[in-house]
Amino acid sequence: MNKNGSTFKLPPGYSLLEQDVNWFVVDIENQQYIELDEAISILSAEEEKRRGRFKTNELQSSFAIRRGLLRALIAKQTQSEIDEIIFESNKYGKLFINQNKVHFNSSHSRQYIVYVFSSTKELGVDIEKVDSMNDEANTANYIMTEVEHSLYTSLPEDKATLFFFKCWTAKEAYLKLLGVGLNIEPKEVLLELDEITPVSARVVDYRTATLTPLNVESENSYVACLATYDE
Repeated sequence: MNKNGSTFKLPPGYSLLEQDVNWFVVDIENQQYIELDEAISILSAEEEKRRGRFKTNELQSSFAIRRGLLRALIAKQTQSEIDEIIFESNKYGKLFINQNKVHFNSSHSRQYIVYVFSSTKELGVDIEKVDSMNDEANTANYIMTEVEHSLYTSLPEDKATLFFFKCWTAKEAYLKLLGVGLNIEPKEVLLELDEITPVSARVVDYRTATLTPLNVESENSYVACLATYDE
């Protein structure tokens, strides 16, 4: 196997040229880009230990495929060897690499994963399946500001659920952009809305970010959001 990833059939990518962002979406359960044994073979020793901590074979396989594809995509983006890629993380767990500088982030929900890359800017991404939740109303009260929650409660049920997930992904993407984990509560993230679609996010004392919805084509409904800093 060529260590630079050229033997892998990488997923098709999409470009947001005005933002210098490339992004990829993969159906992990049905992907044909990388074999499981190939994915496992390019994991680091630390990643292999992490894979082993998942309780089921399904979860172990999913992690290997997700991380293997990330390594292959970074190798392609940076024209580097896969075994040269050394992941580091900040104190909140956000991954980065120092060599061949590239900014990246990823998110998965159920069987779908989204990867985003940029050569010039930090970014964050989140994807969620739009599905009914028993505790949606309570969660909405926890993550939304008063203005957002007032709009949420005024919408018909189907639009309210869609708005809930748009808010959720927008706030998660922004917090991942900041790289602070859950040390900032989602309710502290203030969203600017275009009807029921978030277009920007900010937290007091932090920079404002532009929010861009990413279209995930699937038989089931998913929403995904990209967060990048305003120029």
